[in-house]
Amino acid sequence: MHNRYQKPAELPPSLEFLEAYLRDAQPTLSERLANPDATEAQRVDAVAALLALARAALVEAGPNRLGAIPSELRDFLQIEGLRILTADDPIAALQCFLGQARQGRGRPSADNAFRDLMIAADVAELHASGKTVTAALNAVAAAAALSFEAVREIYYDRRDGLDAKAELSWRALRKLEPGIVVTYRRKPPR
Repeated sequence: MHNRYQKPAELPPSLEFLEAYLRDAQPTLSERLANPDATEAQRVDAVAALLALARAALVEAGPNRLGAIPSELRDFLQIEGLRILTADDPIAALQCFLGQARQGRGRPSADNAFRDLMIAADVAELHASGKTVTAALNAVAAAAALSFEAVREIYYDRRDGLDAKAELSWRALRKLEPGIVVTYRRKPPR
């Protein structure tokens, strides 16, 4: 059974978006200065997608393994590989390229953004259907296997956010037109 509070798996990268991945993997200085955190996150995602595409091409390849990787991707990987190997600290350069910060001790923190969005939307939906906020919080806490206090904190923190409102609107739209089939089209990362 699917856990509704667990983020669904992402689709694998597609060669259709190779140019977009290559562009995002090599941000300009002005892009890095304008929004450093978002640009770095986008760069790391694009590098991961490019590496997945290269690995998939090698798995499918016959005797000409290197020829299986598209030339633009192969050029990118060769240049970045030379930068890493010729760096003063190749291990640090590789970690920087892959976007891996030095790991601290203990368990890595989980990304609970999707779970928190679903919790806030579920509580709001139950409250809108006539339940008291306390009853809605208790019901979602039981379903999500979290404490009442944790669900309450998530709900009050996220309930007025644009993403929670969009999720509630999407749910309301699906209830109005149950016969409509929604299809998703992949978009390149941005």
